[in-house]
Amino acid sequence: MPGRARGLRVSGAGNVVLQPWDGDTNACAALSRRRPPFPHKVSMQLAGRRILVVEDEFLIAMAVEAALRDEGAEVELASTVAAGREALGRHASGRAPLAAAVLDVRLGDELVFPLADEVARAGLPFVFHSAHAEADKLRRRYPSAAVVTKPASGGHLASVLGGCLTGAAEAASPARNALPAA
Repeated sequence: MPGRARGLRVSGAGNVVLQPWDGDTNACAALSRRRPPFPHKVSMQLAGRRILVVEDEFLIAMAVEAALRDEGAEVELASTVAAGREALGRHASGRAPLAAAVLDVRLGDELVFPLADEVARAGLPFVFHSAHAEADKLRRRYPSAAVVTKPASGGHLASVLGGCLTGAAEAASPARNALPAA
């Protein structure tokens, strides 16, 4: 279709933007039908929260960071399991407390599962954000984790992460866990 933008472009603000290709069978077109239109409303669920993002693809890491920062979150990036473990160590020592994590499943030649096990043991809510995710298997192994399959909009990922944080706060609330008065 003449006049339609195709592929990647850089916006005036310096952001990389994926433009939909022509045709209804395209994944980008299907994605745009499933996701809410932008701009989305800032939810404030992530405001002031420190989020660990473990992603080895530079452009994806930058896009996720930007989406979470737009929601008011502080973001710590890691591109390997070792770097993610260092961030968890700072969390455990209280030097850099984390509220949640976003984990890609495949980080170059390594898988994120040893780190995901540590994140789960630390009691942090987390989201798998991956094109290589087998959602059913991940949900069986990590029942408290959410799964967002790439490609996904930053607003959708932020919304799912915010829901995880809200759910974790509600589960920890004494009022929710208390027995009703007799």
